Amino acid sequence: MTIKEILDAQEGYLNGELTATLEVGADKKRRLTDGTGSIVMKDWNKEGEVWKKEGQSLIFSGKGMKRGAYNGEPQFQFDSSFGKTTVTSLGSPVGGQTHNSGQNGSQALSNASQGVIHGATVGMGVNNAVQCFLNLDSKETGKWTPEQFKAFIWERASTLVRISQHMEKGNLAPKSDMEAAEPPQEEEEPF
Repeated sequence: MTIKEILDAQEGYLNGELTATLEVGADKKRRLTDGTGSIVMKDWNKEGEVWKKEGQSLIFSGKGMKRGAYNGEPQFQFDSSFGKTTVTSLGSPVGGQTHNSGQNGSQALSNASQGVIHGATVGMGVNNAVQCFLNLDSKETGKWTPEQFKAFIWERASTLVRISQHMEKGNLAPKSDMEAAEPPQEEEEPF
């Protein structure tokens, strides 16, 4: 779901998953933004860690999410206590990019600082991120929630895509000793 969909919805409980960035406005209110809109965030869990995730992209999923209002202003309300609403951090967006779960792929993958990210590059990043996941200890990863898996894949794939873009601009690592060496000469065999 997107923030626009939440703003357009009637007050009440929400189903689905929201990916948005937490920002603190000039009015000191914590707002979630996703490229389709902005809405005030209210976590009923006063002890929750979500308040400390300013500037980070977050995935909200599970139960306890609600479209509410306070003094006529729409709010995205949830309860991060007792596992009602799961909140997973995806880290900080790059170059002012906001994550928008409602955009199509080509729109969501472009931003002013990095240009368009091509599908083949994304596919390479995701495939290699999955390989990284498969190489981890399954005793640990077997305990992961789907949100933790998604966050791992997204973070790892994003890192690989950034490296790919850096290299596509001609920024290669220095030659290693092995790469700089001349190939061995083959000896001629007598007839």
